Amino acid sequence: MVDFTTWRVAVLIIGGIALASAILFAKFLPASRNFRPIRLNPKALIDGFSVHFKDAGLPWLFLGAFLLMGCFVTMFNYIGYRLLAEPYHMSQALVGLLSAAYLAGIYSSAKVGSLADKYGRRSMFMVSILVRAAGLGLTMASPVAVILPGMVVFTFGFFGAHSVASSWIGRRTVRAKGQASSLYLFSYYVGSSVVGSLGGFAYHAGGWNGVGAFMGAFLLVALVVTLKLKNYQPPQPIWVDQSKIWHVLHGGTLLRNAKAHAANKAELWAWLAGNRVMRRSNPSGSCARPQAHEKRWRLARSHFYVELRYRLQLLISNYLLSTIFLEHQSESAQRELSFPAM
Repeated sequence: MVDFTTWRVAVLIIGGIALASAILFAKFLPASRNFRPIRLNPKALIDGFSVHFKDAGLPWLFLGAFLLMGCFVTMFNYIGYRLLAEPYHMSQALVGLLSAAYLAGIYSSAKVGSLADKYGRRSMFMVSILVRAAGLGLTMASPVAVILPGMVVFTFGFFGAHSVASSWIGRRTVRAKGQASSLYLFSYYVGSSVVGSLGGFAYHAGGWNGVGAFMGAFLLVALVVTLKLKNYQPPQPIWVDQSKIWHVLHGGTLLRNAKAHAANKAELWAWLAGNRVMRRSNPSGSCARPQAHEKRWRLARSHFYVELRYRLQLLISNYLLSTIFLEHQSESAQRELSFPAM
């Protein structure tokens, strides 16, 4: 966009998009149905973090998030410099459009997530990292016709691995799930800051070959993390007779009214499971669950729209930010060249 206007106008557009997104988010996002506010207890907070770090698998998933996002940010931080330089001499607008590769994540995050349900999270997590390594290898070639597909393949693998790892957190966590997700995201963005910044030293020392070796080393560590995760089985659910739980919760006395007892027990059990009750209009008061395929379709459709909106926002913001940054860099270089010698 700075090819047609100033960087200040571009920043103003980014702010407008962010403001509009916040307004739409607040207006159309449905209210939470299962949220129950709790008082902040520092001891419980510390206990929750302690439980997560003592878990055999969660710390490895946190490390995986650090490595995944760090390599991804490194790729898009420095590939633009390579394509701006000889022999490519791409314009700033074209380099900014490289963020269109993010759209591959719309498909890969949903597809790899479904394949993980079929073939297992460990297997698909490893496959996604290998796909990223293949994409990185393609970007090491010289032709642009190979570099650009390599970026798409690399992005495809990243969002696939991220969808598996982020869902794995929720499935593995037994308690304090919100804290586990926060630790995952914390590691995720620390990786983008730390590894993404260190990649600049690799680029300065060895150009794109240095960056490729740098990212390859981190992907190798990510494969080691995957191998470690293969040794840990997720916590198994403890199945208990519902009637026994109902009996204990009522102090050992069951309700005499059979219809009310069945309805209340179903509601209580659904509440304990964290699921919404959908009750038939019959005298037994039992719960009727929706068909599995309909539920999966609703979740997939909702996930698709959320992912699409997220990727489009990333595409627009990254395009504008990259063009602004590159324009600023070119202006600085011109000032240095025109500065009179002392």
